[in-house]
Amino acid sequence: MTAYLIKTILCSVAFLGFYLWFLEKEKMFRFNRFYLVGSLMISILIPLIEIETKSEIFPKQFVENIEIINEKEPINENTFGLEIVEKKADYWSKENILWAIYGFISLIFIIRFTRNLRAIYFEKRKSQSTDFQGIKIVLTEKKQLPHSFFDTIFLNKNEFQNQKIETEIIEHEIAHIRQKHSLDILFFEIFFAIFWLNPFLYFYGKAIRLNHEFLADEAVLKRFQNLPKYQFLLLNEIVFNQQMRLSSHFNYLFTKKRFKMMNKQFNKQKVMLLQIAILPFSMIVFLLFGKIGFAQQPKTERKTAIHSQNDASQSIEDEYKQILKKYVIPNKSVHLPNETDRARLEVLFKSMSKEQQNKQEYVMQPPFPPFAKSSPKESEFEAFKNGKIYGVWLDGKKIQNTILDQYQASDISHVFVSKLYPNAQKTIGYKYKFQVDLMTNAHYEKYRKERLADKKYYLRPDWFRKIKK
Repeated sequence: MTAYLIKTILCSVAFLGFYLWFLEKEKMFRFNRFYLVGSLMISILIPLIEIETKSEIFPKQFVENIEIINEKEPINENTFGLEIVEKKADYWSKENILWAIYGFISLIFIIRFTRNLRAIYFEKRKSQSTDFQGIKIVLTEKKQLPHSFFDTIFLNKNEFQNQKIETEIIEHEIAHIRQKHSLDILFFEIFFAIFWLNPFLYFYGKAIRLNHEFLADEAVLKRFQNLPKYQFLLLNEIVFNQQMRLSSHFNYLFTKKRFKMMNKQFNKQKVMLLQIAILPFSMIVFLLFGKIGFAQQPKTERKTAIHSQNDASQSIEDEYKQILKKYVIPNKSVHLPNETDRARLEVLFKSMSKEQQNKQEYVMQPPFPPFAKSSPKESEFEAFKNGKIYGVWLDGKKIQNTILDQYQASDISHVFVSKLYPNAQKTIGYKYKFQVDLMTNAHYEKYRKERLADKKYYLRPDWFRKIKK
């Protein structure tokens, strides 16, 4: 979860940086509005998106492809080593305590957010109100700047009744209402309460509010078309710099940027290029912070066998066969060589040419690749709890089916079901018909890293490397 939070922060930084350097400076306010809100959503989704792609890693030496007929191996205690059977909850672990603190701080922000909403609601109820062009205006006794929230404009009662508030200023707030800017503010406040750990959300909030002002200014100037007068009114409003949370408001720094934007010319060609550039930029962000897994084929997999381009000497072949005699009982079994002999066999085998390797009855093979991820469906996972049909192994150890009640299907990264034939069922007393081998997420990651890190070659009969016809 910590890695996820870090990735969401980095994603938001990337999208915010692109906005501040390129988009904010252009007259494309409606596009920017959806970009800011959308990029926040995308920032929390990109680290969750996982794409699996097939890959084969070829060594630098000359290689040939060899297809493994049956990749699946029986999963048992000796295969993976871990003996995790029951999932015991540690409620007072360091991680749980940190998440409890995180949740408590989020709760504080939600409470503060709710109190601000209530304050606005009670101010509407206790204050006198009137209508203006079909919009509700609440007249308050507070000395405050004109501001709006959802379908209501809040104005100072004395200034409104004495006609000290110009029509352009009221029209500015009406634009906020008609364009439903309060929805963006509500979304951001909720988002902030959940992801408050992201320090760059402060700049996101400023960017969203400033873009709202650009949109409202555009609407006012489109109607009145008197830029000098409107800018003078904005300067006059800066004197009253009392602000209210969750409301559209005037601000000196914002006003400075707004003046600059009002005088800027629209560049259609540049705007189109910037909008098109969003797509490749988003792809780059995804490649940097998304999940891209490299999965092998579930049933068959191509491995690489290294060989020399020249024939090895007869002494090398003789030494190879001499070592094999210590571990091979013809037509019966192949014993596991000790590490010294295994390493020597690998060196000798790789020094042979392709033709020489093909003549060997017993060959040195690359390690099997890790199993691909294969989480069970919820219905399948529930079925595994039936002990009369399924025998369950979890992380390489036999468990009671009821222990699965402590898990969910999403806790499992690999599942392999094998049918037990009559002889095998007889051996276990006909207790179940299928064997289910499961790996939890943590166990699978450990197993996968170990498999990928294993570069050793192992002794196997020749038929292991036959190409499937």
